[in-house]
Amino acid sequence: MENDLIVKIGFVIGLIVASVVIFFVTKLALKVIGLIKKAINMINELVNSPSNPKLQKDISEYVKANKISFFIRWYKMWLLNNKLNDVLSKSDFSKNDEDAFIEIARKLGVDAINPQMAKIDLLKRRIIQQKLSEMGADFILTDEEEREFFRIVERIGAELNNQELSQLEKLRKYTAAITGKLSPIHSPYQLNKDESLYFMTDASYNEIKQYKGRGKYATPYTEMQLLDRGSILLTNRRILFVGAFKTLSIKFEKILEFKPYKDGVQINKGTAKPAIFMFNDDPILFTLIYNARNLYDNTQYDNKYSKDEQTYHKQEADIALDFCFEILGLTPSSSKDEVLAAYREAVKRYHPDKGGDGHFFSVLTKAKNKILETIL
Repeated sequence: MENDLIVKIGFVIGLIVASVVIFFVTKLALKVIGLIKKAINMINELVNSPSNPKLQKDISEYVKANKISFFIRWYKMWLLNNKLNDVLSKSDFSKNDEDAFIEIARKLGVDAINPQMAKIDLLKRRIIQQKLSEMGADFILTDEEEREFFRIVERIGAELNNQELSQLEKLRKYTAAITGKLSPIHSPYQLNKDESLYFMTDASYNEIKQYKGRGKYATPYTEMQLLDRGSILLTNRRILFVGAFKTLSIKFEKILEFKPYKDGVQINKGTAKPAIFMFNDDPILFTLIYNARNLYDNTQYDNKYSKDEQTYHKQEADIALDFCFEILGLTPSSSKDEVLAAYREAVKRYHPDKGGDGHFFSVLTKAKNKILETIL
């Protein structure tokens, strides 16, 4: 009986003590919450108002006096990251948004913002890459597209890195190749008279070999066989391969089929197995120069035909020019920009990579080149 009484008394005392503790803890917590809330209101006012050094000083002193630095430091980083997310989600991001973010960080007294600035720089790189991809979709970079590109770069406050400068220069080369404005390069090999070099890189020379297989039920198979390594050259007259064991000279008029690949080209002369040249140094540029080869050879009729035949074939070319305008939806009065614009639209619809017919796309490319010859 006496023990039960002691237990009950102890229980009551425990409740009283717990209640007192909870009361004071709650009171302290509410006080701290009130202090933090006031500091947060002051910070929000500071962020949303012009520069206010006095308010910055008041916040610093208030936080220090009330020993709530830990909570306020956490809130500042949370607020800063929220502002960063707002910047990163803007579809029309500009240098002004970056400057505004830096100003907010300065107001909050946060100096270590390298991780946040790295994310902003990554956004700039994405914007630049997206624009470069858009401009490079048709391999043609117009003056207006380039001006717009640099306006965007200036707007976002970016500096082009080496990779981006290289991509831009590559686009300029593609445009020059398509329009017949590519400058010739120095050749380490002796070329023919009136022959200029426009492309050269290391390459391997290969052929497709067919095998019957072994055994009664063997299945025939094919395999690409390496024949030589050396350099492939593209001039205004021919494709030249200078290897360690042999040299191949393929004149344009002897080529029956030209197939571009992402890592090389295949050339079929009809008299032998197709020659496959593998190289990684911009097969696209090689293909564009080849497709526009007529723009680099102003004496093609003199080279291909006798004097008596030249007039006939030039007239034949003039007749074909009407078809060129028709197939691209143009007229003889169309400007260079209109020709390029029409060709870009054709690329979007008929390029083999877009599901179009390769032969028809080749005809479109030849039509574009023929029209540009008359304009240039």
